[in-house]
Amino acid sequence: MRRLLWLLPLLALCGCANHWSSGRGPLFYPDRVGYDEGASAGASPGGGPEAVLTRHSPEGPVRDCQPEVVLHDGQPWLYFSSDREGDGFNLYRRRLGTWAVERLTHLPGDEFWPRVSPDGRWLAFAADARGDWDLYLLDLDNLSAPQLLTSPSREDDIQPAWSPDGLRLAYAAWSPTVADWAIHGLTFSDAARYAPPQPQPRGPTLIAAPAAKANAAEAAEAGLRTVHQRWLLFTAGGSQVTGMKPCWNPAGGDVLAYQEPRRDKQAYQGIKLYTFSSGLVTTLTPPRGYGAIQPAFDALGSRLVYLTSGKSASLLEAGDGIAISDLTGTVVQDLRNPASRGRIADPCLVRLADGEHLFFTLVDDDAEAICSVRLGD
Repeated sequence: MRRLLWLLPLLALCGCANHWSSGRGPLFYPDRVGYDEGASAGASPGGGPEAVLTRHSPEGPVRDCQPEVVLHDGQPWLYFSSDREGDGFNLYRRRLGTWAVERLTHLPGDEFWPRVSPDGRWLAFAADARGDWDLYLLDLDNLSAPQLLTSPSREDDIQPAWSPDGLRLAYAAWSPTVADWAIHGLTFSDAARYAPPQPQPRGPTLIAAPAAKANAAEAAEAGLRTVHQRWLLFTAGGSQVTGMKPCWNPAGGDVLAYQEPRRDKQAYQGIKLYTFSSGLVTTLTPPRGYGAIQPAFDALGSRLVYLTSGKSASLLEAGDGIAISDLTGTVVQDLRNPASRGRIADPCLVRLADGEHLFFTLVDDDAEAICSVRLGD
């Protein structure tokens, strides 16, 4: 029952904009990065460059969310989840600069959290086609039926994240053991296309034996990827790593950022970093007065972008502002709410030909739209 209560806000984020609109409008930050509980609604009083907002969704009641921008043959493509065809949320893609969309998934139910592998070949996502949330893998070269990745259990697996080498997926899974969301993962074995995984001094704790060679050969014959190992994370002190929204540092496979759990409204959420080689967990403590959720690395792995949200927010999956920090937690840029209205979610930093862009979901009234602002060269 507790797991279902945790999942309801996530579903509200993914397609029920009226459930997670704050009703207070955007907040401004008077003298520092962060969220002052006494701040009033209104426009930002300076303190940050003006940015032109670009909308990547059509006007109207369409709900587009969870942008993922990748380069295919040097061209930027936008992957996203949308209910635009009226049969639930499905995954789509389109080349930026055009409006022609291609539907990628046709499973029953909803599909969310699209994540493209570093080589552009595979799309990982979560879907509830079997009643619970599972992870799937879609081959973008032929767009055949997606491959089920997670085991047939009654627990939920959501929010996949690729390692830089394309060999591993981290994700959030409901753990009955700790009655909370925990960071799990799986490792593929594709010797023909990928280098073998490197052992870690501490690393994840395995929870499944390697697949038999015969199974690997059969999977390769069918054009599938073989799950070689399944694992979950423990700290150096032996505690299971609980949290959500994992994100791998693209500069290397040793650091994973994630959003710590928030069990009630008496404490703020924050961003943490897990180091595989040591098992150490570092908390990126934001300035006093706001929470930090939904971390994402920039392309170089030197900065994190995340949402800022108030303690009194009714739901925890959208924010009132955006901050960019270095890996010590020092905020280097305060973007507040680039749209100056509604609430925001799903930040994604992308470097395109004309500079760095921030993509995000804007939740405004009964619609959700993907928008972006250009940050500079």
